[in-house]
Amino acid sequence: MILDTGPGTITEIWRRGLRLRGLSAILLSHGHLDHLWGLPPLLWFLHQRDWHHEIQIIHPLGIKSTVNQLIQISGKPTFLKLCPLSHESVTCSVGKLIVETFSVNHRGPSCGFIITEPPKHRLDAKKLETDGIPKKHWSAIAQGKSLKIASKRIDSAHYHLTPRQRKIVYTGDTGPSPQLAEKTKDADLLIIDASWVYPQWEPPDTAPHLTLRQAFEIAHQGNVTNVLLTHLTTRLSYAEYKKAIKELEKEFTHSMSIFLPTEEKIEIN
Repeated sequence: MILDTGPGTITEIWRRGLRLRGLSAILLSHGHLDHLWGLPPLLWFLHQRDWHHEIQIIHPLGIKSTVNQLIQISGKPTFLKLCPLSHESVTCSVGKLIVETFSVNHRGPSCGFIITEPPKHRLDAKKLETDGIPKKHWSAIAQGKSLKIASKRIDSAHYHLTPRQRKIVYTGDTGPSPQLAEKTKDADLLIIDASWVYPQWEPPDTAPHLTLRQAFEIAHQGNVTNVLLTHLTTRLSYAEYKKAIKELEKEFTHSMSIFLPTEEKIEIN
């Protein structure tokens, strides 16, 4: 899936050598042009290449007319399925993934997204090895089957760890909101607005965004593992952002990996 389609989306896809073959959904957080303007070139490109695989466009209900206009100028591709959702706690499926919306503090109809996968059952390999269970039986134990090994009954549940369910949260554009820490709780990857660094550069109330410190606080409260900062101000260089990040890392004891939107690869185990 693609999270928002800012200007140059299709160019970035080409530049990074990304494949579109598996694209199933485009998630749009709100109707501002810096998050939508790349949609027509992307759809036009796919339309010209006779794309036929269905793509869902998931977006806040309030920007439906804007999305329809962008589709019109893209050549009216027939492979799209529009999924306008309320901005508060509505879910839909994208393949095996679940997408849930949540409301954010921004001008106009806006939402964030929580993306989760089905729980994956995991085995306690260390306990299996300690108890001398041959690896040829591990698959059956993973499936919860009843086993008898050397006249000893094996309880499969005894070797199952807590199911793993990876979670990605994308805030889109947002200012401070009391529910952000709750919605981002235990995220494996949090993609979060961090537009401002110094207090004198905080945006007006009509278009709220988060400061770098606020983004840190939300990630800290939510026990987040990896954080990707987005919507950075052009008033600061990456070097200045990195300096500010290092200063903030000294204040927060919770260990989390912080990423800027560069070529760095984020690994989610």
